[in-house]
Amino acid sequence: MHPTADSTQPIRELAYKLWQQRGCRHGRALEDWLEAERLLTTQRASGPPIEVAEPPETEVDSVEPEVPKVASRDAPGG
Repeated sequence: MHPTADSTQPIRELAYKLWQQRGCRHGRALEDWLEAERLLTTQRASGPPIEVAEPPETEVDSVEPEVPKVASRDAPGG
């Protein structure tokens, strides 16, 4: 039996929050998903809801990569 989109929604949301807590760095999606599943399974067994702290608001997409400076032919020493 395959899980439905509705049954995986809580896992998806918690995995996304875990990803945000790690600073939105890619490459660990499976670990985030499995950790979310583990936390939700534990919650169902013990009762109290899981509180995942919301990360601070940041504009990750607006960060421009640092470009190395290249000496100009017209600059002194260039």
